[in-house]
Formats: sequence, structure tokens, C-alpha cells
Amino acid sequence: CVPLDTDSGPVRLAWQVEQPEEDPGYVYLLADRGGESHLVGWGGDLITGDPRALDLGVSVEQLLAILTDPGFGMETSPELVAAGEDYLPEEAAPSAPATGQEPMTPGALAALSREYVGEEPAVVRDVSLRVDHQGPAALLRYGRGRRLVLGVVPGRLDPDECRTADECVELGNGVRLGWEVDHGPRDPGYLLVEGHRDGRTRFVLWQQPGISGDPRGGPLEGRLTQLTLLLQDPRFDLLTDPALVAGALELPPTDDTSGG
Repeated sequence: CVPLDTDSGPVRLAWQVEQPEEDPGYVYLLADRGGESHLVGWGGDLITGDPRALDLGVSVEQLLAILTDPGFGMETSPELVAAGEDYLPEEAAPSAPATGQEPMTPGALAALSREYVGEEPAVVRDVSLRVDHQGPAALLRYGRGRRLVLGVVPGRLDPDECRTADECVELGNGVRLGWEVDHGPRDPGYLLVEGHRDGRTRFVLWQQPGISGDPRGGPLEGRLTQLTLLLQDPRFDLLTDPALVAGALELPPTDDTSGG
């Protein structure tokens, strides 16, 4: 992660290099402007180092132009809104009205997480019965000791505590980040992003070896951004888009509460 100076203010450039046979890597540009956090990302090309020196399908300069465009924000011009409505197919709109929605399932949660993590899990399991207040939850295992747990439950989980994390901080907009450092093979570190909205709590936990402290501004900042965007996806709820449920990942039958 490196800082960039622009006419629109400071920007952070972050990237994750390829993981052979698993992940081609990704590039992100992030900026805070006018009380908002803006992000532009690119994935699909093989990231072998500093993306400014690579021949990407979309260059860092082009990503920066998008990020710093004055039309990029929570409020924009009516012309840009109209152009977006013409461009996107109806089924691509994530904020479909609540009517006709279906109950969220662990398999649908797994499918949603794949949109942000960008990797195929080796194992997917239903761990709903392990959640404090009951609600759909899924466990996804990847290679090299990495795993993702995510779920949504009614109510609020430990509103005044960091749960089991070593440290936690408020990220704004009702989102909280906690982390625990790596204590060895039996107790690898994790990042926990959770938020309370409309009477429900969403949580996303990413576990991997080598976490040494605050992920912001370090090599895990890109991963943290993915987790935060996943948490804030409007489909991440007890009721969700039927298309997401229809595309749910297949899970093995659950016959106990041990998870795994």
C-alpha cells in the first residue's frame, strides 16, 4: 500500500500479488473525500508487483481518473444517474424492493462472499447453529489455512465489547473492525468486521496465518476493503434477492452443531 498525492487530495494505492493457481491478485485505489470513502478496484490481470509498472487491462491512471472524478460520490448529476440506468440490466440492481424477497441461506451467503473474495472455496459449510442469536451463517475454507465465516442475525452482538478480538476500532457508518494477531498454528489471527443496521447484525470474519496487528495501511488493507464492502452489500440481510438464493453454493447436509 502506497500513498499518492493528487489534485483531489490523498489517495491510497493497494495491491495483492498473485497466489499461484489460486488468485491472480487485485488492485485498489481508496480515498476519503467530503465525509465519504471512495474505492475503485481492478482484478483479473496477473498482479506480479507494483501495478503502476504493469500492463493492465485498466491502468492505475484510469482507475485514478474514475476515483477522483467529481461525479463519483453519494450524490451526483441527474445525467449520470440516467446514464447508469440505461447501462445496467435490471437484474444487476442490488437494491431490489423488499417485496418478493426470500430468506437468506448459508449457501446464498457463500455465493455473495464469492463476489467479493474472488476465490473458489475448497469447503463450504452451514454453521448457523453456532451463531449466538440464531441466523444463517456460512464457513468457507480456502488454501493455506485461510477461512471466512459470515452471517446475519437479529439483534445486536456484544454492543459494548470487542467480542474476542485483541483490539477493535469504529470505522464509521455503524461498522466496527476487530483483529487478533497470530499466536501460532493452533490460534491463527483474524479480522472481524461487523455492523448493526435495521435491527440486524452482520459479521464477516477472515482468518489466516501471519496477522500481526492493525490491518489498515498494511498488506491486508485490500482484504479488509473486500470484507467491508461485503458487509455493506444491501443483499446481506435476513431477507434477500431471490436470484442470490437461486445461485446459492451447494453445502453438505448438516447433522450436528459442531461446525468445522
